[in-house]
Amino acid sequence: MCWHTQLVLTGEFQLQPLGAFVFFATLLLYAMHRLVGLSRAEGFKDKGRYFVIERFQTHIGLYALLSGVGTLWFSWQLPWKVWWSLVPVALISMGYVLPIFGRGRRLRDFNYIKIFLIAICWSWITVYIPALELGLEYNIPLLFLFLERIFFIFAITLPFDIRDLEIDRANHVQTIPAVLGVRRSKILAIVALVISAGFAAFTYRLDAYSDGGFAGLISSLLITGAVVIITDPERHDYFFSGIVDGMMVLQFLLIWLGGNIG
Repeated sequence: MCWHTQLVLTGEFQLQPLGAFVFFATLLLYAMHRLVGLSRAEGFKDKGRYFVIERFQTHIGLYALLSGVGTLWFSWQLPWKVWWSLVPVALISMGYVLPIFGRGRRLRDFNYIKIFLIAICWSWITVYIPALELGLEYNIPLLFLFLERIFFIFAITLPFDIRDLEIDRANHVQTIPAVLGVRRSKILAIVALVISAGFAAFTYRLDAYSDGGFAGLISSLLITGAVVIITDPERHDYFFSGIVDGMMVLQFLLIWLGGNIG
């Protein structure tokens, strides 16, 4: 998604320390989140996803260690202006994963806020930070791209809240699917994808997207909508961590391919 932003702003993407830092930091947070989450799911280990996590607990710990080293290594290669802009979202991300609040709570254990924290943090890291590194943080297309990304991330995060309904209920955490139900939450996710497409159209009108790139983006949103529709709380974790999360990778690939073809 950082490369997506680079493509929109410059027409190309490059292998840089920022991309490596985001990769390793994301892997670190995912691994820590899995390990902490496993300790809170004692009554749900019959679920396929928790069996998989427990089975590969040592591997996940190793991923956390290696990705932590990678995160530290590449963080020192970032410009200071980028480093300082990462501090607020890094603190939020750690607070989301680690039980540092009263009664062992994490930010994700507070009612309603986790999906908004995810959307804002992901958009900040994958839109504003790459633009800041390029010295292009002040432009109109970036604003529309930021809003487009927020609604896209919001849409693909709702399926995870649908998946975690049982766990969140057991931990007394209220989420949007807990209030609206699964069907209405899916509708809300589709609406968010439509809004994301609307902001993308503004970005396209400002010539930030090529014809092929914009077609690739719309195609990715349509596929994501189909994935949202078939979301079910009982699906295996690979559906969520592979297919739903994979929509971020797919979106970049279709934009990149569309730009080269178109």
